[in-house]
Amino acid sequence: MHVPNIFTFLTSLTPNTGRSSCTACPSGSAINTDGQPACKECNSGFFTNTTGLVDCFKCPIGSYSVKIADAGPTGCVQCDPGSYMNAEGQAFCLDCPVGFFNNMSGSSGCTACPAGEYASSAQSTVCTRCSPGSFAPASGSLVCKLCSAGYYTDQYGATECTPCTAGTFSGSSGSTSCLNCTAGSYTAASAQALCLSCDVGTYSNTAASTGCTPCAAGSFQPSPGSTSCTACPAVRIMHITDITRSNVRALTHCLVCVPVNRVHSWTQRVKECVWIAQPVDSATPPV
Repeated sequence: MHVPNIFTFLTSLTPNTGRSSCTACPSGSAINTDGQPACKECNSGFFTNTTGLVDCFKCPIGSYSVKIADAGPTGCVQCDPGSYMNAEGQAFCLDCPVGFFNNMSGSSGCTACPAGEYASSAQSTVCTRCSPGSFAPASGSLVCKLCSAGYYTDQYGATECTPCTAGTFSGSSGSTSCLNCTAGSYTAASAQALCLSCDVGTYSNTAASTGCTPCAAGSFQPSPGSTSCTACPAVRIMHITDITRSNVRALTHCLVCVPVNRVHSWTQRVKECVWIAQPVDSATPPV
């Protein structure tokens, strides 16, 4: 008489009497050949959850099983959040790599953190938004980047930084705002890390300036970074009608107006004088 596969191993052998009975394989084991003295425990990654089976089943995707000592697995365990398994019959789950996450048990994969967020460690169950002053321009980031000097962001989860506008600056990386240039300084372009001092002969009397103003005719400024110009004394009246690169030097100090013809009186009109490139320390006009 043929014995079906579900009765797979002998429970006892009595001398001179032969087989007494067969017993179904317990859960966690199986046998697929007749006449065997014992069942085979399921290996890690496989299981049986009922008796009398001829084969062990593979753990499905998103789960695993581990054989302990001489006992085969009777079921599979779902992968924890932060881990995954994308194949059947596995003995362990894989951790989500940095820059990725999942927050569900039994996952078959992990999801990249979106732009503006990051996951700095493996097995993450959530992504973290970038703090103000930093950004993540692409998905799957493991860290956020600091805004460069001249740029800023005051938002959480930024994907880029904003350049400081002309007249403002940020002097360090990771800025959350820009500062106004103080009076006497300026930035003419955006995305600047520092303000420039007004040149000699120019001034700026307001904050957040995008440029400096040349001293008007009859005034001067010998120091850089100034907020105003100084009027020339009467004997050093400046008469400049065309401020160009060649004569801007005249704005740094007052020059003596010398009569073209020395017989002319000092009181003749300024326009009849010539300029000499030499500052005068004395208030006494030349003769």
